[in-house]
Formats: sequence, structure tokens, C-alpha cells
Amino acid sequence: MDLKFKYSNIAVFRIVEYNNKKFILDSTSIKGKSYFLGWLPKKVTANMVELSPSNDSFEIRSKTRLGTSTIAIMVQPLVGISYRFMKKAFISWGVSQQIILKLGIFAFSMLLSYLMAVWYGKRAKRTFDSRIPKDSKSYCLVFEPKGKRMIDWYITVIANIVCLSFFIGTSNGTEGALLIVNGIISWFGFVFMRMPQIPAYYKTLSLIKIDELSKDKMNEDPHVKIK
Repeated sequence: MDLKFKYSNIAVFRIVEYNNKKFILDSTSIKGKSYFLGWLPKKVTANMVELSPSNDSFEIRSKTRLGTSTIAIMVQPLVGISYRFMKKAFISWGVSQQIILKLGIFAFSMLLSYLMAVWYGKRAKRTFDSRIPKDSKSYCLVFEPKGKRMIDWYITVIANIVCLSFFIGTSNGTEGALLIVNGIISWFGFVFMRMPQIPAYYKTLSLIKIDELSKDKMNEDPHVKIK
């Protein structure tokens, strides 16, 4: 069984093509997430919903987009103002010299990144659900790990540690920039930890079966195989 994936207009959800049919993969339904943290569970499952051929609500439509240089010019003043404000705050308030306070601020920035990731996930899920017709069929993809441990998430942890080291060791007011960088890294890490991307790990998983889910037992074990 060979699945083909492509991006949808909701970043954390992917369109799946299989057996001349189109589906949308629900990344919030994944079970066996410990696999993406380096463990080897017996199976990894994810739900997907069948879409009619005419349903293009998840398709990426071509739009006139701003160029990268234009966007950079637009956000540059905001970034500059934010950086100068944080630099002045760290120096004038004496934050740069207070290790305990700096650790607290760093921890708070991590918490804020997590809360933003949770909010983003819930917002994306609401958008996802609003586009799914009530009579749609749902299926469960059942994978089995091939034995390779995934350690990708360690990269995020290492990046956090590096940012923390520089953040603690810096005392000239530029700590604010490190907070922003670490916040962005943490946000991506939390988003993909909560909603792993199956397509990125497809080659390390064996697809065992695709089962249809009954409407009254959407969160329980599937029982009808897809045709």
C-alpha cells in the first residue's frame, strides 16, 4: 500500500492520495506519539477523512504573494523597535545581572511558546472540522515502526540549551534577541510534538492496514477495512 502526500492549506494537515481517492490526514488524532520521541511503540495510528473529488477546501490555491524582500522590508522596523525596547529594558531594569530572574524569564518564554502552540493546534483543528462534511467516512492508518529510533526532537532540545547558555552568559542587553530565537524554535518544537507529521517519517514506518472507523466509535479501534 503506497500513500502519496501533499501539502494542504492548513500547514499541520496533509492531503493523502490512495487508491484513486483523496483524504485529509488529521495530525491531532495520532496515537503512539512516543515513536516521535525516540521510543518504539508496537504501532502508530492516525485518522484520515475521505474527501469527495470535488472537495477542494484543503487545496492550496495560487495567490499573488508578496516577495521575500518586500516582507523583510515591512517587518524590519517592527523587529528593530522590539529589539531596541528589550535591550533597553534588560539594561535599565538590571535584568542582565540577575541570573535567577533571567532563568524565570527564559522559562516563561518557553511556557508562552507552548501555550501559543496549543492555541494554534486548537485553532487549526476547528478550521479542519468546519470543512469536513458530516457524512464523511473516516479511516485509521495503522503503522508499525521499522525499528529505527527517531531522535529529531533532540535537535530542538539542544538548540534550547544553546540559547539558554548564551542567554545566561550575555549581559549587554542582547538577551532579548535570544529569547525571540528560542521562542520560535520552541514553538515549532511544541507544534510538531503535539501534531507529528506522518509524511516526514513515512519511510521509517510500515503501513499495516487501513481500516474504516464507525461513526459512533471514532475514537475506538477501527473494524472495517477500506475498499
